[in-house]
Order: sequence, then structure tokens, then C-alpha cells
Amino acid sequence: MRRSRIEIAKELIITQMNHWFYISIALTALCLFNSTEPYMLLCICMGILPVYGFVLREKIKVFPLFLLLSVGPAVVFFILPLRDSYAKALMVVFAIVYAVYSIYLRTKTEKGLEAAISPVVAFCVSGGLFILQNSQREVPWDRYYILAAVVYFAGFLIQYFLTHFLTFITVNDSSASNIPERAIFETGIKQTILFTVAVTVFLALVGNIDWLASLLGQIKSVIVEFISKYLQFTPEQGADLSYIGTRLETGAGGFFDNPPEPALIWVILQYVAIVAVMGGLIAVACYAVIKGYQVLSKGFNKVQKGKEQRLAENDDIHEQVEILRKEREKGKNIFDAFTITERIRKVYRKRMEKERFTLVKDGDLHSLSYLTAKESCERINAQGLMLAYEKARYSNANCTNEDLKAAKN
Repeated sequence: MRRSRIEIAKELIITQMNHWFYISIALTALCLFNSTEPYMLLCICMGILPVYGFVLREKIKVFPLFLLLSVGPAVVFFILPLRDSYAKALMVVFAIVYAVYSIYLRTKTEKGLEAAISPVVAFCVSGGLFILQNSQREVPWDRYYILAAVVYFAGFLIQYFLTHFLTFITVNDSSASNIPERAIFETGIKQTILFTVAVTVFLALVGNIDWLASLLGQIKSVIVEFISKYLQFTPEQGADLSYIGTRLETGAGGFFDNPPEPALIWVILQYVAIVAVMGGLIAVACYAVIKGYQVLSKGFNKVQKGKEQRLAENDDIHEQVEILRKEREKGKNIFDAFTITERIRKVYRKRMEKERFTLVKDGDLHSLSYLTAKESCERINAQGLMLAYEKARYSNANCTNEDLKAAKN
């Protein structure tokens, strides 16, 4: 079981669950621009764009080429000879948004991975967009909002399990116990998928308003028949029962009557919700423009951290560049890097990187950072290296050539 594959699977699931949240935004935009079609199939197909961006961030190391390939889909969609202006605009906007976001992840974050949108944010924003859409136009798009929310929630459940499983195996590596990770993963993912399917089906059934209305109508009919046939009443009560049954069967006073005119407070709250949603959308748009400008103006020359710099999470493995720089600024001699002490620490770092596949599973650098010098050297049977490194790293004693030889042996 390779952790890198689990990491990739988690990232791909996050991209898709976030994309379904963006679909609800696209539906609202189409409604506000008076589109007669929701273009649901096209929106789903646009889910390939975040996957494409993830591949570019992982494989392309030359920034000009990465930038060109990132904006390529937007250019291609723009020059496509499509007669449907709504479909073309939808494709171009999706491509531009994902290109800008991918460039931001590549230039402003260490790992270049997309973060999962919080369920609270997703459902609150989607609910506000749903209210906005219904207040502006009467279009039968409710089921698409429900579908987007259900698929998002299903993806969130699976990525939640994968995220916590990766955390578990990282902690497990630093412990002395030997827990069967593969068996736990297989059992956990089966139960997670089973639970996700069950919850998804339940939400889909509950979200189907027509189905729910039909079921309640049948229940109402059964209640009317039971009251009229099996309960005993006096003649006066029978008359009243007939009146009640007529009202139930004709819908008077039932569940699905035409509602009366809303109270003034609900009208006010509706307009408040509309203003809040529109203000939020404007704020998000302004934030996206500002961040995009910052990325394009300042982020191009940023060099991502490599494997060795990821070891900086633990000072026993890798020394922070910034720390060394500050020490030099304080007056530290630059030639200290050639002292026996620094040479011993350099030998240790190289040895740990070389033996990382022996020390931790899959050679994961993040897991390696949890190991102390003693734990690492005991696993590779390097007692001399441990003693020399601890002397160089933690004591004020002067290291000798004998300590350097012990570290190398």
C-alpha cells in the first residue's frame, strides 16, 4: 500500500467535491443571466479542468511552460466556433478560474494542493444561492442544486476518511507498535463507501420534493379512509367527519395548499438574504482579482521547496536556511560550515536521506521528520553516527576528527 497513491486519490476527490460546489455557483449565474438551460452535463465535464491543473502542478517544473499550459484551455474554449454563447461563456469562465487558482497553488503554496471547502461554507453559500435563484426566476432547477450538494457531501465523507487515515499512519510510524495499516485501510474504506452510498441515497430520496409530496399525499388518503370507515361516530360527529374528509381530500387545509401571502418580515428577510449573497459574491470576485494580481506580479520567481527542504520540519534532519542566514547576519563566520561540527551534521543529514526507505515506509519525508536521532540511528544500526551527531548537535564540546570518522563509519 503506497501512501503516495492515497495522497493522489485524496487530492483528486477534493478537486471533484469542490467542483460540485462551484456548479451551484454556475447555476445561479446562468439563472441571473436569463439562461433557459442549466448546462448540467457541460458543468460536470468541466470537472476535468482541476484534474488537469493538478497534473500540471505535479509534472511541469518550468514555469513559463506551466503558465502557458494553464491558460491554454481558456484560449482554446474562447476560439471554439460555438453558436451557444452561454455554453461558450461557461467554458471560458471555468477555464480562467481554474487556471488562476492553479497558478496560485503552484506559486504561493508549498505543496501545491487544493484545500477542501468546509461543509459549513459549502452548504451555507449553496443555500443562499438557491434562495437567490428562486427569488429571481421560476425555473425547475431545484434538483440540480440538490444533486450538487449530495455529490459534494459524498466526496467530503471519503476525503475525510483518507485525510485522517494518512494522519494515523504518520503517527503510527513514530510509535513502537506494529498496526496492520493495509487491513485497517481496506476495512475502513469499505465501511466509508458503504456509509457514503447509504447517506447519498437517503439524501437523494429526501431531496426529491415530488416523491416526498406523493408519499405524504398517499399517507393523507389512508388517514382519511381509516377515519371514515373504522371509527364510530354519532350522526352529528359523522357530519363533521364528512366535512373534515372533504377538506382533506380536496386539499383544503392540507400540506400542499397554495400558501397565503407572506408576512412583511419574511419579505424583508428575503431581500436581506439577496443583498447579503450579492455582497458576498462581489467580495469574492474582488478578492479573486486582488489575489490573482499578487500571484502574477510577485509569485513567478518563487522557488518551491524540494525534498531536502521538506526535512526542515525537524531540525535534527535539515537546518533551516533562514536560521543560518540570520546567524550569519549576527556575525557568524561563514567558514563555520567547514568545521568538523558542521561536517558531522552534514554527514548525518545525507545518511538519513539515503536511508529514508529503511527508516519509514515509502520513504515519506514528512514521517521521517518525527524520528529523533536516536530512533533513526538505532534502526540502521549506526551507533557511532548517533553519538557523534548528538555531540555536535546538542553539546558545547569541540568535535574531533575521531568523531567525524565515527560518524562516517
